Amino acid sequence: MHADASIQQWFDRALDLDADGDLGLTPVAMPRVVTSRSLDRQTTDSRLISKREVKIATVEWAISALLAVETIEKKN
Repeated sequence: MHADASIQQWFDRALDLDADGDLGLTPVAMPRVVTSRSLDRQTTDSRLISKREVKIATVEWAISALLAVETIEKKN
């Protein structure tokens, strides 16, 4: 998670992977993806989105990242 902080947005809780972190090996303590319908999820807000919406957002993000790289390469 330290290498790519954007991964954090896809989970219902903070991903504290430090030795003294809050994660546990119990089903209740494990983070859920934002599309989870689990009764143990920690969100009941609008972040609960469909898998289709996650896929669309991921493709849009990838396109934006590619366009940004292309723009930088054109400037050099």
